[in-house]
Formats: sequence, C-alpha cells, structure tokens
Amino acid sequence: MKSLALYTGLSFVLLVSCGGCEKQTEVEGETIPKAPTCLIATQTMKELVSPSQQSQLDVETVTINGESFQVSTTRKSVYTYDAYGRILTEYNQYAGSQAHYNGANSDSVYYQYMPSAVSIRTIRFADSGKKESIDLIALNKQGYAPKRPNGYEATYDKDGYLLTLKDQWGEAKVDKGNVVESLFVDSPVTPSYITKSEYDLSKPGLHSVQGFYGKTSRNLLIKQTIDEKFTTQLYPGVHTVKYSYVFNETGNVKRQIFRGKDGELGYIYGGDRVTVTDFTYSCP
Repeated sequence: MKSLALYTGLSFVLLVSCGGCEKQTEVEGETIPKAPTCLIATQTMKELVSPSQQSQLDVETVTINGESFQVSTTRKSVYTYDAYGRILTEYNQYAGSQAHYNGANSDSVYYQYMPSAVSIRTIRFADSGKKESIDLIALNKQGYAPKRPNGYEATYDKDGYLLTLKDQWGEAKVDKGNVVESLFVDSPVTPSYITKSEYDLSKPGLHSVQGFYGKTSRNLLIKQTIDEKFTTQLYPGVHTVKYSYVFNETGNVKRQIFRGKDGELGYIYGGDRVTVTDFTYSCP
C-alpha cells in the first residue's frame, strides 16, 4: 500500500483533476440551503491496529478511560465547496481496513448541481484499475434529498434537520432533529436489535459534508445502546458504544473518539473498535 499523500498534495490533485469542471452558479427557481458558518475542509480517520487492520501510517497511541490503544491512519479526505457552501469535490485516500472496505486505494468525487437534482461522479482507483460511476440524487424544493441510493427516505425542516427517517427495516424515531431510535431486522447470522442514541443537548451536532442530505444531527452524539429485540443464548444482553470529543478554539469538534466496548460484539457495527476522526475547518 502506497503512503498517503500530504493534504497539500491532495489539494493539488483536486485542482488538477477538476480543471475542466464548470463553475457552479445558482439556477433560477432553485432553493439553496443557507451555507453554514464553518465547513469541514479535511477529515482524517485512524483505526485500531489489529491483525485485520494493519496500516502503519501515522501510528499514534490514544488513551481512553485509562486504557491505551494504538491507532493508525486508514483514510484521509479533502473537500472543496462552492460559494453557497455546497460540496463540489472530495478526494479520499485509503489504507488498511478502509482500502479493503472501499475496494480502492483512492477516489475522486465530483458534484454538479442542477434544478431539482445533484449529479455525483465517483472515480475509484484500485490495484485492478480505474472504475467510474454516476449517481443522480433528486432534491426537493428545499434543496435536500428525500431519498438516498441505499434506500433511506427522509423529510427535513426548514433548517435541514431531520423530521422523519425511514430505511429498509422501518421508520426511525426522530426527536428535534436527532435520531433517537432505529431498528435492524434479523438475518440468518444476526438477531434483530434496536439502537438507542443519546446526545449532548448543550452542543450542536457535527457539520455535514454532503449538505443536500441535511444536517447530521441537531446535537452531538455521545452514546448508543444496542438492545436486542429478541434475546438469544448466542448474543444475549445490551451493548454500548461511546463517543468523546476534543474541541478547537472556535468550539468546533477537532477530534471524535469512538469506542465500542462494554460487551460489544463484532457482528454489530463498531464491535470492540476504536476509531479516531480528526477535522479541520474552513470558516469564511
């Protein structure tokens, strides 16, 4: 696996790759959500070093509740936006588990806006070659996407916070822009379970990169409790995952630390994992 380039290199690649991109302008009759005060400029993910995650890039030791863990970089992302705060380009480089998960070493993503839709062009670069795909996402009169390619359906308030959210398993419970309960239906290898989410109501949620999908949440996610709907001998009990944060001088999240512990099992997303995500911002 080749080493991840520095952010300056990523930015240069974006500029060169998008040399032929057309300038995005407001289309008459199109509703454009108000741009946030700050936008995420870069995002770096580090994951627990393990037999299944062997990246050795930027290895760091983090301490969580007195326990020390080695994490290493598995993803670096750079984003650019238009004058309205809408994402225009993103460039991602992957290593370790993220390279395996995404089936690529890197990808470039380009967004083009039009009345009632956004076109997303993704070019993936892997050892086997280059692969390109295009998704067309419909936008409502608010400028938000009522549906996603993965089957999610959503409605939003005037500020972009969720009002309702539905997926292939059913409808989630949303309270004031925060998803507080969602359901996963059993499959041949996993039981059904309900995820209950808790938030720090004194702090705003993370900034959204793809603003046409609305705000991530009104408040900052701090804990998720995964309670099995049908108790089984194989997977008994309740499992919890926790999030902690470090803030920068302007109050934005500089680092998010995810810890899946407390009985968490590998079959559930995030089971026994440590993920550290760092953010930098552009604040015009």
